[in-house]
Amino acid sequence: MAAKTKKQNSEFSRLGALTKRQLAEETAKYDKEFAADGFNALDEESKKQWKRFKRKVGRPKVGAGAVRVSVSMERGLLKAVDRLAKQRDVKRAQLISSALSTLIANEPPTTHPRPAKAKRKAGDARE
Repeated sequence: MAAKTKKQNSEFSRLGALTKRQLAEETAKYDKEFAADGFNALDEESKKQWKRFKRKVGRPKVGAGAVRVSVSMERGLLKAVDRLAKQRDVKRAQLISSALSTLIANEPPTTHPRPAKAKRKAGDARE
């Protein structure tokens, strides 16, 4: 750490000893309005690398991605779900997702649309 401080002090001393003209020449590289103006377009390899860097870290996306939901269920059912998940060596969320996917796949298509909810009139109080 002492070496770094010594180096910073010597650089500061060096810049402090310059004349105004010398200091202006030394710092001219920092006077550009927008540094990115001098950059070139990315080549294909650089584009791939940039996409890799910009990719979000974490779990890989499966399907359209996961969404966290809060579901209430009876405690006994939750214990049964946890027990079955442990037996199958899967996570609770995986077991529930699998069960719901199977249920949806085996469900016959509905022929009657759900009735629309009645709209409340302005001024009606909720009960």
